Amino acid sequence: MKRARRILPVLLLLLLAAGFFLRADPAFLRDRRDAKQYPPEQFLADRLDREAERVYLAAYDLSAQELEKLWTEVYNNRPDLFFVSASYEFSTFNDRVLYVSPRYEVGLQRNDDARRRYQDALQTAVSGVEEDWSDLEKALYLHDWIVLHAAYDDTLAGNSAYDLLVSGTGVCQAYAKGYLALLQQCGIPCRLVTSEEMMHAWVIVELDGSWYNVDPTHDDPTFDRLGYVQHTYFLKSDAALRDSHFGAESPIGCVSTAYDDASWNQVRSAFIPLDGTFYCIAGNRLCRWDGKGLTPLYTVSDRWYVSGDPNAYWDGCFSVLAAHGDGLLFNTPNAIMRYDPAAGRADPVYLYDGPGALYGFTARDGTLTCQAADSPNEAGTLFEITLDL
Repeated sequence: MKRARRILPVLLLLLLAAGFFLRADPAFLRDRRDAKQYPPEQFLADRLDREAERVYLAAYDLSAQELEKLWTEVYNNRPDLFFVSASYEFSTFNDRVLYVSPRYEVGLQRNDDARRRYQDALQTAVSGVEEDWSDLEKALYLHDWIVLHAAYDDTLAGNSAYDLLVSGTGVCQAYAKGYLALLQQCGIPCRLVTSEEMMHAWVIVELDGSWYNVDPTHDDPTFDRLGYVQHTYFLKSDAALRDSHFGAESPIGCVSTAYDDASWNQVRSAFIPLDGTFYCIAGNRLCRWDGKGLTPLYTVSDRWYVSGDPNAYWDGCFSVLAAHGDGLLFNTPNAIMRYDPAAGRADPVYLYDGPGALYGFTARDGTLTCQAADSPNEAGTLFEITLDL
């Protein structure tokens, strides 16, 4: 009993000292005041945006498990907080969280230049979106933008929206967060979802009151084939995604099957907007898309022959599509062709006579980066050509 009587004053002194220490920190009083006005997600995101060294959360009466859930929610769905690390430290009293100490990525913390680069990249990405497009058209265009402009990071280092939008590379989390950032910029409801079993992340998108899965990472080829965009995992229901994406931890069920069998399943190029109309290449046909179905306009009849064997060719068409002035560009094995939608005809604007064949290209400001390879299973080599607009 004598020992207990000695311990109690010591504990009381420690508690008083801790209370004095907390009140001596200006952030404690400010956080306690502000926490009464905002939900925890908004409050935590605000403090992270300010890069606070310590965020006092006692007002929310959180357990450690509830803090983990709160942190995950903010970390996953605020791609603009790219400088925040996934890990953190926290302190508790009586099993309730007193404060959390965030960790910030080295080189990005308190870096205004990084924030400007991120915002500039974000604005560049959405600059091609027209205000009168439907949310479906916006979601499709942004999906294709991500795949066209990003390459998977084989070093597994890049995992943020900054990596994807600014550096053009990243792992699945970077693809998902980059797409999330673009959708949010256009006002389209969306959330990040994960699968611990797959160690994978993708996005769910809300269109017309229903939610759909979109996985831009799996719609990008394993090596970066220029201009090539799959749509296998665009706006899919949980049922359609179940065979390939197991262990999903989606907070919202994607039950609508409205787009499981959509026409874009067969499209392997980007959907290219031109004068208010979207165009793409499905199979070996250049098509117009009206929001529901595809109308063939031009057939690519060329064959991609096996290198060194004039009697054997690869099955399929390996043309991709890009805009060029008031026309469209697509590749054949040995040429870049320009299609005039008004005239309904295609003419060559560049002839290729090098090794292998053309398996893809991208066009930016009149400069084409072309990809030549011996087969569709190789990355090949890249070279640039310039066309007059």
